[in-house]
Amino acid sequence: MVYASPSTLNWRPIVASWIKHLPEEMLNPKQREQLQWMFDTHIDNTIELVRGKHFKEPIPTVDNNFVISMCRLMQTILQNAVDIKVYEGDR
Repeated sequence: MVYASPSTLNWRPIVASWIKHLPEEMLNPKQREQLQWMFDTHIDNTIELVRGKHFKEPIPTVDNNFVISMCRLMQTILQNAVDIKVYEGDR
């Protein structure tokens, strides 16, 4: 087991690993690239916004946990979209 503190490991490897391990039926390669681009483009600003003066976190989080939660929410949304496609395909 290797220990790495959150301050030395940023969120980018976490997101890259998550996208890589998503089921194939969820996203094609182009969509995976677009999802990575969206995270790369918007996450730092989103973290800055949430931690800024306009919002208050009820329970403070580290960036990695914040991003992991976002990945889980996104995966739920993607899974629901896949389920809808499958359901509509059966009609």
